[in-house]
Amino acid sequence: MTPPRSKLKPAGRPTSGRLPIALIAASALLAGPRPMAARELRVPEEHPTIQQAVDSAKPGDRVRVGPGIYREIVSLHDSVQVASDPPWQALIVGEVHLHFLRQAVFEGFAVVSNYGGIHCFGGEGIRITGNLVAGGDDTVGPGITCFDTAALVNENVIFRRQGIGIYCERSAAVILQNTIVENGAADLPRAGIHCGPGATPTIERNIIAFGRGPAIRCEPGAMPTVRCNNLFGNSGGDAICGVDEGNNLTVDPAFCDRANGQLGLRADSPCAQAAGCGPLGAEAVACAASAVESVSWGWIKARALTE
Repeated sequence: MTPPRSKLKPAGRPTSGRLPIALIAASALLAGPRPMAARELRVPEEHPTIQQAVDSAKPGDRVRVGPGIYREIVSLHDSVQVASDPPWQALIVGEVHLHFLRQAVFEGFAVVSNYGGIHCFGGEGIRITGNLVAGGDDTVGPGITCFDTAALVNENVIFRRQGIGIYCERSAAVILQNTIVENGAADLPRAGIHCGPGATPTIERNIIAFGRGPAIRCEPGAMPTVRCNNLFGNSGGDAICGVDEGNNLTVDPAFCDRANGQLGLRADSPCAQAAGCGPLGAEAVACAASAVESVSWGWIKARALTE
């Protein structure tokens, strides 16, 4: 039997203004899943170790690490930001690895290591910023290492390490506005920045001072671009290798209290506002005015040894 005309519906038309369920489902499949909002993971409140928090993070998440001593080797993941909150109050006794990553950020930590401090190998969009890398007895391991990467290495302090300050190889890293002071050993001089084979970093607005070795060393095949730095008082010399683009200084940086690890600048420092360059180094004027400057190397060393 044929149903009455009042019961017939034109083929393919909905019975109301609503879209058919099949069409809604197909549209959802084409649109794909909604991106998840970035999360903030806290250490030690939510995760007892930095690595556990990093392993739980998804791309775009932020890991915030509270004050304390963390004795671990930390390996970052893609597109995850890991930061000490507040800066320099989270102390890692160990190493930090950023290996073949994209868009990872490591920020604001104090790192004490008897070998290398922060290792960056390969990847892109890497940022290593605002850290203090200090201490350690090994005369080989650099404070920061950049292999095969164009990482941004900026506003870090590398202080009183026995080894190299920053080492680059096959790297176009941007080494910007760091303070590298009193590194190397008397019997084994080490450079503030050592450019290995194939290294073409940009070295700009750094302070490299009072080291036991040269300010910058270039191996055969290295060609850094060097501009607007202050290279002073390094026992191996303050000469520039690579491409000298000018405005480099050789003057006392006038730290507030270098003997006690206070590397902020005096108000009369030539690095506070260098002509044609702007501020040099990782720390600003007003020695004890900022929270960062109140955390000295002596404070960090005492905590590492006693806790």
